[in-house]
Amino acid sequence: NIVLRIRNVGDDPATIDQVFIDGKTLAKAGGNSNLPFPLTFRPGEEKIVTIWLTTGYTHGQVVELRLHTIGGNEYSKLITLP
Repeated sequence: NIVLRIRNVGDDPATIDQVFIDGKTLAKAGGNSNLPFPLTFRPGEEKIVTIWLTTGYTHGQVVELRLHTIGGNEYSKLITLP
């Protein structure tokens, strides 16, 4: 599982419309999450998102997780899988 704590630190609402794992959409990467996307955050709002990768991934593997917003911004991080 990948657990993300996501907070909108801006002054306007923000919506994450896609999650990518190694360049693939979450669905194509064989993943699921506890919250549905698109996911909207009010200013200052924080949510915990858990992502499960069900197939093709192993303990210790490094993957790129990228969040894409409807405004066109992208936020990425390399994550070592537990």
